[in-house]
Amino acid sequence: MVAFTSKLTVAEIRGTLLMAFITAVVFPLLPDGYIDPWHIVNPRSIWLTVIIVSALNFVNYVLLRQFGMKAIRYTAILGGFVNSAITSALIGEELKASPDFAVAAPAAFLLADIAMIIRNAVLVAIFSWAAGLQGSITVFLVLGPMVLVAAIIVVVIYLRSARKTQVPSKSSPLTSPLALRSVLTFGLLFFSLTVVSGLAQRFFGSIGFMAVVVLGALASTAASAVLVGTHLRLQQITADPAAIAIYFATVVGLVLDLVIFYTVTRNKGISLRLAFFLLLVIAAGGVAVVLLTL
Repeated sequence: MVAFTSKLTVAEIRGTLLMAFITAVVFPLLPDGYIDPWHIVNPRSIWLTVIIVSALNFVNYVLLRQFGMKAIRYTAILGGFVNSAITSALIGEELKASPDFAVAAPAAFLLADIAMIIRNAVLVAIFSWAAGLQGSITVFLVLGPMVLVAAIIVVVIYLRSARKTQVPSKSSPLTSPLALRSVLTFGLLFFSLTVVSGLAQRFFGSIGFMAVVVLGALASTAASAVLVGTHLRLQQITADPAAIAIYFATVVGLVLDLVIFYTVTRNKGISLRLAFFLLLVIAAGGVAVVLLTL
């Protein structure tokens, strides 16, 4: 116990206490029921979403701390589950600090994006579970080909560079995702998306809902995925529009990760390679969407 606690940082201890506080203190105090005439805002339901997403992020962060930044493959995957945008920036910083990392950087970047795509599908499944499996299966049929193509590219990269890849020496780890600001920011973002998407769907139908989900992905693809799963559970949308919405939200996340990576590294060569790889991944999902629509 002493050895374990000696490795904890103040931020991690605060994060653990914050997780207990938002679960055991705040959640029971919130009203359970809609507080608006349009039946859009349920405070307890929204806060439960914040608890679940925060818990998943915290578990991934603990695993990331366990493996450390030296295991770049694990770091990319676990970091992608927490926040693929920040992970892309960390990979870019590592590339700037160590040019030898150029061999492993594309694969690490794609691993983080694979984790992000899987996380989106899992979040939709978690929050739509009560409504049945049809929505989750449809989402997996769209996002699955994207994961498969990205995984094939990663395997090819690793096979071609098995003897050249060098492990990065050091890098800045992800900060704890359970800071008060991050929890409140996600809660406010999800609350805003819930209200706006509910009103958009009420007045503009599925098109309005999709527009809100895609625009919301600019801030957080996780929030968009949770939003899709929630609307599926409430039977406010059907499986096909949900799958199309989460596809476009995921595409926004992929493009945003690439932009962040290029902004950090200013490396045109690797960025163009990644753009080509992501184009293949996006095309795989696009074909799945077209087949689904037909």
